[in-house]
Amino acid sequence: MNAFTHTPRDPHVSQTHPNHRWFTGLSESHWIAPKAQPKGFFSEEISVKRFADMDVAFLQFDVQTANTSSSFNVNLTAAELRELAQRLLDAAHDLEVNPAPQAELKNDGETA
Repeated sequence: MNAFTHTPRDPHVSQTHPNHRWFTGLSESHWIAPKAQPKGFFSEEISVKRFADMDVAFLQFDVQTANTSSSFNVNLTAAELRELAQRLLDAAHDLEVNPAPQAELKNDGETA
């Protein structure tokens, strides 16, 4: 079993909005942008922020397609964030130890 040790990092606090706290992890970006979907018709970004006067953090999802965009938040307490983190780490572990089978490539480089 892989043990994961976490050392909390201070949030990024906006100079113009000192009440906003963004959690950037190891990067300086406020957003996590998963791999772009084929042909660039779809994008998705995730961020975590907190307002200093609230006891919840916001997990924000932004999704954009060629024709529309949508944004929504999930408000999570400290305990709920830890539960989510545990599940995400379990999923990461499963991806690493049980990778998906590689799809066969056709002659033109696309998957079959």
